[in-house]
Amino acid sequence: MNRRLTARSDEPMRALDTGIFSIEIVDTITDAAGRDQFEAAIKSLGRESLDRVVEAVKRNARLTHYILIGFAAALFLTLGIGSYVVTGAVNLTSSNSAVSSY
Repeated sequence: MNRRLTARSDEPMRALDTGIFSIEIVDTITDAAGRDQFEAAIKSLGRESLDRVVEAVKRNARLTHYILIGFAAALFLTLGIGSYVVTGAVNLTSSNSAVSSY
């Protein structure tokens, strides 16, 4: 940003156009720079951005929660049913060999 500011000192807001900030945020900062309440506008922008980030994290956490619950349920059912089937197969196999030996 410093290099951009030095190269174009007549357009200080171009220094913010590095790709870190979206076009809307740079436009909001540019609009706020021309007003008396620049600091209030930047604080408001920060709070709104923080609210959006918090909502995105909550949404992703909820989605991850449901995916992990589904995975745990599938694993439990697979192991539970699998152990039941294996136990039944072993019982059938052992009972056949016991019957055939007498």
